[in-house]
Amino acid sequence: MRLTHYLTEGRTQTITPDKAANLLKTKCKQAVDGYKQGHYMSRGFANDAEFGFVQPSKFTRKSAYVGSNYYTLIMSHHKSWWQYPPREKSIVCSVGLPKSTYGNPFVVFPFDNSKVGVCKSFDLWFSFDGTFNHTLDMVSDWIRSAIAVIGNKSLSDVDWDTLQKDLKLTADVLENHPEKAEHLRGEFRENWPHDVRFDDWVYSLFDPKKNKFKLTRPGDFTANDEKVRKECWTDGDSVLVGLTKYYKLQIVDDLIDSIA
Repeated sequence: MRLTHYLTEGRTQTITPDKAANLLKTKCKQAVDGYKQGHYMSRGFANDAEFGFVQPSKFTRKSAYVGSNYYTLIMSHHKSWWQYPPREKSIVCSVGLPKSTYGNPFVVFPFDNSKVGVCKSFDLWFSFDGTFNHTLDMVSDWIRSAIAVIGNKSLSDVDWDTLQKDLKLTADVLENHPEKAEHLRGEFRENWPHDVRFDDWVYSLFDPKKNKFKLTRPGDFTANDEKVRKECWTDGDSVLVGLTKYYKLQIVDDLIDSIA
């Protein structure tokens, strides 16, 4: 299993129990109310601190598990994702307890009115079956190949403007030389509708509506979200409360009781 919910970035501050309690009481009312009803977010954290505070919007994350980071750029900048928290400025979590056993588990309490994106699956990798039947790494490889072979460019996975230009260039070449579509790999060669520009089609593969993503707020999850243990992400400032390696929710219960 990939370390999907293992936070290794050094971007989380350790805070005192009193500071955590004060933030939960004054800044995280929605997440606290959701927790009381059994609806919450969590993730693994490479730290043994009991309480933490993170501001993900101040950092830029990059996937460590896919050969290209282009899907993060699309989910952070393309117009179809504008209502969602930018993926590159977010922390990735699970609804309910984390699926991964790596690191120490923490319950995540985003500040009130933070945006939370929710995948249809337990992992983003498997959440685009509304538009393609493969994992992100394979689709990344196909797009990288298209840009390299047809557009004669190296795929940019760090800059949105460059990625757009490279995809546009590839689409322009295919529009003027449709015979070059034979160089597309895998199901791209079979499924790309030639009456749609290649770059527009690539963006449509990641459409959140077609793939049944959901935009919500802290604590506002459904029973099905928790049953499937869906992946979610938020760019909101968040308080982290450790469960220890034994997943003792009583630690969180006691803290919530103390602020009531």
